[in-house]
Amino acid sequence: FKNQWLQWGNKRKRFLGELKTKYASSLCYVLKEKNKRFICFCSSINQAEELGKILKSKNNIIHSKKQKTQDIINKFNSKELNELYCVSMLVEGQNLNNIEAGVIVQLDGEERVFLQKFGRVMRADSPVQYIFYYKGTRDEEYLNKAIEGIDKKYIKVYETNNRQ
Repeated sequence: FKNQWLQWGNKRKRFLGELKTKYASSLCYVLKEKNKRFICFCSSINQAEELGKILKSKNNIIHSKKQKTQDIINKFNSKELNELYCVSMLVEGQNLNNIEAGVIVQLDGEERVFLQKFGRVMRADSPVQYIFYYKGTRDEEYLNKAIEGIDKKYIKVYETNNRQ
């Protein structure tokens, strides 16, 4: 029963993450128009692909099924690309530079993973981290716990409507 319960929880989390696609695409569009260098941590491969398609940035997507991801990272670091859409491949182990903004579409249940995503952006001179959450869900509970002790001037949270 415990395994079934955990599977349902993961499916629900992914479902809520996918519902945030329209919000994430609107924010990423604004960041792109302002020529901001940003990374968007998506909730799934499908969402990363969809955002890349919506924002006409198909060459900026990184996930486990994507080929030549190191080429994409190199283009980002050399400023040929200003945005990256990824799932979790870039949480650690890659040197990314000059990121002005981060977008966290889906909150994870692990504080370490959240802090690694958050830290990707904190190397910039004036970093901003955008975080989407659903009010009244585990998202909100987790967000409040995860940002304890972090200077709020770096964070912009977006409450999304889960009654669509």
